[in-house]
Amino acid sequence: MPDKSLDKYRESNRYDSHFRKCTEVVAPGYFAKHVPEQLRPPYVLYSSLLAQHLNPSSSALEIGCGSGNFSYILASSQCNFVATDLSKYSLKYFDKVYSEFSNTTSLQCDMESLPFQNQSFVWPLCMTFP
Repeated sequence: MPDKSLDKYRESNRYDSHFRKCTEVVAPGYFAKHVPEQLRPPYVLYSSLLAQHLNPSSSALEIGCGSGNFSYILASSQCNFVATDLSKYSLKYFDKVYSEFSNTTSLQCDMESLPFQNQSFVWPLCMTFP
């Protein structure tokens, strides 16, 4: 059986090594707008559903946010938005990109042991780019 902690360490290092090199900070929502056309339908659907239901009294948790490629819809809704990731350098980059959003908080943690009570968020989400 593989050592889970070693896998987490490797995963974190892989993302950290990439985001240590990132110096250019892009505008929030940049990546979601640049998804290849053939892959857009699910993201357009998710974004429209979230836009219909998110409001300032909502609470959203994004698990594995990375650099925030798909976080713009959550941050711009003005809901209470917490973004989590295993990589501290991904979150440093995320914080730069989303610094203008006072409703957004980032937290380094493992998705398998989130430090929140059950039902703390109305919208727990995990979106990834294929």
